[in-house]
Amino acid sequence: MKHQTIRNFLKEKFGGEVLKIPVNAGFSCPNKENGAFGCIFCDNRSFSPVAIKTESVVEQFCEKRNRMKHKFQYFMPYLQPNTNTYASIEKLQEIYEPLILQDGVVGLVIGTRPDAISADCENYLSSINSKTYLSLELGLQSANNKTLKLINRGHTAECFAEKVENLAKENIEIVVHIMLGLPEETEEDMLNTAKFLSQIPVKGVKIHQLMVIKDTPLEKWYNDGKLSVFSLEKYAETLAKFLQNLREDIVLHRIAADCSFENGLVAPLWSADKDRALNYIQGYLKNI
Repeated sequence: MKHQTIRNFLKEKFGGEVLKIPVNAGFSCPNKENGAFGCIFCDNRSFSPVAIKTESVVEQFCEKRNRMKHKFQYFMPYLQPNTNTYASIEKLQEIYEPLILQDGVVGLVIGTRPDAISADCENYLSSINSKTYLSLELGLQSANNKTLKLINRGHTAECFAEKVENLAKENIEIVVHIMLGLPEETEEDMLNTAKFLSQIPVKGVKIHQLMVIKDTPLEKWYNDGKLSVFSLEKYAETLAKFLQNLREDIVLHRIAADCSFENGLVAPLWSADKDRALNYIQGYLKNI
């Protein structure tokens, strides 16, 4: 595997191990308003361990930092659940500014959507980027507009690319979220997503398998036999091909995701055994 991992990238950049600490700022999502469900696969309670947290972001961050500071010298708050630019600039300042001032913090990670970043927000993010290391995580999932419509993403691949280009002009690091195994996608579709990312200035990628989560629209599709999921073996094979089509300087932040049955996992079952899955995938990638 030729791509650098995020762990090694951050270690080289800061001279030591860096721990990202997820926090929940209580943001909403424009794709879930007016009674809409949002993306057909989404349930933040399943994907983010902090989605139910109600303490202030500083309290959440400090609690985890204080428990881990004997192991790590550097930390990054990670605004993870929902859309963390979907608010006024004043609100963003209230959330972001105290976090970057905490002891040991060397950067800030913000999870959001390409259609939830206004021009004013771009300017504000640029100012944050001048103060600390900023990593902006943008959801895309697929570069196929037919797929994006099917999964109810609420934006197009062109919207995503335009936003990446604008943010890159401000030297803001962009990490993109990609999902392999989406409904009706062929292998060619997935490899085309890798090629699409290779043509725009993204710096990192988080890749994971499609997971079916309880009480999502996707679960009904799965139960009705309209959807199949990857076996671990097929996922590793597809991931390897995806990486072979991905620009080599793009840093790997994730190569698979996990979820527990307690948090709603329905399928694939191997997603509940993180160590086994990663060991198999990493072994497969080393041997190709």
